[in-house]
Amino acid sequence: MEKIDWLRAVAKEKLRFKAKTSERNANGCILWTAGKMTNGYGQFLLFGKQMGAHRAAWILYRGEIPAGLHVLHKCDVPACVNPEHLFLGTPADNSRDMMAKGRSYKGPPKRFHHKFVLWWIVSRPKAKRALAEKAGTSYVHLSNLATTRHKVFGPELAGRVETALDGKITRGELCETCSKCKYWKEAQS
Repeated sequence: MEKIDWLRAVAKEKLRFKAKTSERNANGCILWTAGKMTNGYGQFLLFGKQMGAHRAAWILYRGEIPAGLHVLHKCDVPACVNPEHLFLGTPADNSRDMMAKGRSYKGPPKRFHHKFVLWWIVSRPKAKRALAEKAGTSYVHLSNLATTRHKVFGPELAGRVETALDGKITRGELCETCSKCKYWKEAQS
């Protein structure tokens, strides 16, 4: 394929890709609005190959993904396709990142914080939607966290939700990795 043809093909794919995304939210995330897998990651057909939308975002806006590397999220939002929120890492980096953000399935089951679950149960949908928007996540994501056993917040989302709840939940209360988290350290000072 000639260079001009290749550049046209990339431009065409970028237009198709952008049509399936939202505007930036409060956290700077650009969310995938088209088809998603059950784990929340978007799917995109790029040059005839089905792949994660975050991987397609990397290829379209950053370039090739070297063999053996994963595309990871700084923001910990699976539907985010903002290239600024993505970085490359090895499978070991991916595992460390997952564990640091409290998303590891290894070890004993974790419990979700009861104060948040109680707040979620008694709050009106309008308040829940406002919280989700203020925390830079979706209503559905928070609802799943509040109503599904053994779900936990990662430290970044926990900090955003704690901030958005304006003191209804003390800093450092939402996730089980709190003692390692910058939000917990801020609460202790």
